[in-house]
Amino acid sequence: MPFEIIQVTAAYSNAVLVAIMPHISNFAEKLDLPIPQPITVTQVSKFGCSPRADHVGGRVVLTNDYSFTFDLGAVVLYRSPHSYYSLQDPNRLSEFYGPVKVKQNEAVKIARTALKRLGYSDAELHLDLTPKITPPKRNEGKMIARYLVEWVDPNQISPGGIPLERTAVEVDASTGRIEMLGIQTKQAKRPDPKLDVQPPVLASIPKSQLVGGGTQMNHVGKAYQDALLAAILPQVSDFIRKAGIDAKIPITANDVDMAHYECWWEKTEGFLVVLYLRTGDRFVYRHGQVIEFDAIDSERWCAPNSPREDKPPERFYGPVNLSANEALSLVRKAVDQLG
Repeated sequence: MPFEIIQVTAAYSNAVLVAIMPHISNFAEKLDLPIPQPITVTQVSKFGCSPRADHVGGRVVLTNDYSFTFDLGAVVLYRSPHSYYSLQDPNRLSEFYGPVKVKQNEAVKIARTALKRLGYSDAELHLDLTPKITPPKRNEGKMIARYLVEWVDPNQISPGGIPLERTAVEVDASTGRIEMLGIQTKQAKRPDPKLDVQPPVLASIPKSQLVGGGTQMNHVGKAYQDALLAAILPQVSDFIRKAGIDAKIPITANDVDMAHYECWWEKTEGFLVVLYLRTGDRFVYRHGQVIEFDAIDSERWCAPNSPREDKPPERFYGPVNLSANEALSLVRKAVDQLG
């Protein structure tokens, strides 16, 4: 369902941070993370508070670069600074080389034990199913010593093949330490911590009339779409950085072509945002993430007011300086960095 967007005041942000710190400290203690206990606000370097009114959430980054995302009443994403599957700088790749001392079945046991320590049942995270395992990869003759263990609900797959219910754990194949843990399943929801601060509502739930043909969608009002834009722009900037896209970051509202900005709400699929930059680049946002990017000079995409006939085939003629394997390597790198 649509949700109200609140104004994140300093008082509200501080209240959320204080309320979720015990949860983060408890999470770190159960996973035996190398962080002094108890974790307190004095160890926080950055905090991004969620603007959603329907539940309490936010991302905490500690001074040692360990990060924790709190949502749906619990820590749902943990990343250590040594997480290969959170890597944003390809120049650090050599840091992840190492001997593979942990066997595959041991990595699965480590991941499952950690999730059990956090209090989750087999039913909540589908731990009774056979996990998908990505083994350590070889690069330049060396092993990237990381396993990725994933449990997916086979009944919760989007038409495009994207898992909607997923639990993922990254295990260091040399030490057995957990470097990343993510929980994406509504069945694992916990009660929100109680807050005494009530922030002002920035945008109410949209109540526009339905439009469209086969799929009925709500075209949300301006106040709501502006508030949503402010909320997702940091994610767009993060997508650009991780994917290695040639665009100035951070993206701000001034960089957006507001005349062609589209925001819709559909009952079963949620928000669909089509975002055009003034440069002509396009981003499509859905299911809580950027799902598509098209550059202004893409052969398959034309910016608003630039019909396809303005892009003759000759525009794309040129020498082929990249092999198919090199192109595939670039794609894999971008996908890996996007997590």
